[in-house]
Amino acid sequence: MDTMEWLAKRLHVANEKLPAEFLTILAGCDRNCRACSYCRELLDKSATPLAFQLEDLRQ
Repeated sequence: MDTMEWLAKRLHVANEKLPAEFLTILAGCDRNCRACSYCRELLDKSATPLAFQLEDLRQ
């Protein structure tokens, strides 16, 4: 799964680590992140940081 564009080069999210009810939980999300740790915990379990690389802009 791709992360949002601005994170795509920094994180890899493994689809196979996402639970089956992932989309159902997101659909019912009230966006009160301070009261809920679901996304934070899921990120810790399923995301892997990618090595930092500078883009070659010399073209």
